[in-house]
Amino acid sequence: MMIKMSILKIILAIALMLSFSECTSAQKKDFNNPKCNNKPSDFSAKCVKSSFTDYFTAIKGLECYFDFDEGLQCAKKLNMPCLVYFCGHGSIQSREMEYELLTNNETIKTISDNYIFIMLNKDDKMLLTPFYQVVSTLTKDTIKVFGKRNIYYQKRLFNEDTHPAFYIIDLDKKQLTSPVYYGTSFKEFSRFLNDGITEFESKNSKPDKLKGNNFTLRVHRNEDEIDKYKMKGATSFEDFVKLFRSIEWELEFLKENETESFNFSSIEVINDRNSLYLLISTVPYEESSFQYVVGIGYHLTRIEQASRSINLYATRTTNQEEIVNLIELFFCEDVENLMKSLEKYDFLATLDDIYDNF
Repeated sequence: MMIKMSILKIILAIALMLSFSECTSAQKKDFNNPKCNNKPSDFSAKCVKSSFTDYFTAIKGLECYFDFDEGLQCAKKLNMPCLVYFCGHGSIQSREMEYELLTNNETIKTISDNYIFIMLNKDDKMLLTPFYQVVSTLTKDTIKVFGKRNIYYQKRLFNEDTHPAFYIIDLDKKQLTSPVYYGTSFKEFSRFLNDGITEFESKNSKPDKLKGNNFTLRVHRNEDEIDKYKMKGATSFEDFVKLFRSIEWELEFLKENETESFNFSSIEVINDRNSLYLLISTVPYEESSFQYVVGIGYHLTRIEQASRSINLYATRTTNQEEIVNLIELFFCEDVENLMKSLEKYDFLATLDDIYDNF
């Protein structure tokens, strides 16, 4: 379960804890010691494992996601369109359509090579844990049942409530072709898949990374309410570095540390194509001095709710050029070298939390 807390207060608590623990940077970390066995998540991995695989069975030969948001997140990481299939346990038409269209080896290969397949059951009665629940914008009720959540998703995204139905969407959840329904022939379905691939490729030109295409800025300043962040729109490497240099990090840190409010400023840049994001903030270091803290993680939006998972690193430095080098690697989407660069710092924790934008 996710607990809504200020991520910066969590960072602070961990940093203070580590400064007096057996896991301080002055000692070699012993990963056989349970107290120090605290390894970062691999954010360079391609995709998270699909949830609910112990509850639902995928169509033979096809890997799929049973959660829309997880599937979309994977699509963003791999830069692929999504094939979204709404079906039902008790739907004979769903079984017929699957048999007619999804058992052909050529079709299976086309989907596997070109799409992230998302299979959403609309009549399942499983109760969802709070993390997977959503609040309907239509009724304001909390949706707690798996099938009802997928009914809501279909209405919200496509303004329809019918199954079986297939939709092809891009990374912005926009339809690339007209959907197909029960009664679609194999020939029509093949054309549907091929049209989706062609349309996605024509729309998906490679971004100019350092100029800021597909990067969004998010800011929390020390005068803002805890847990509140301002979305500032598109940003670029140059603009983000300019903002980073303009903040009086030391003065703000000393003020917050002295008052013990610990509401430190934080700036983030989000890669809209794959939801990866970079966080820059500060935490205490030695006595009353500060150090930069860097976070790398993923934002995940669940239609009406937003959450994130992040690895936090204490850098033991106030050298801005060192931080700028990390920022440049992020904007160049060089995740491999960014993660290697972070290995020299003190890993604090992998944290999950829910956040608010305003």
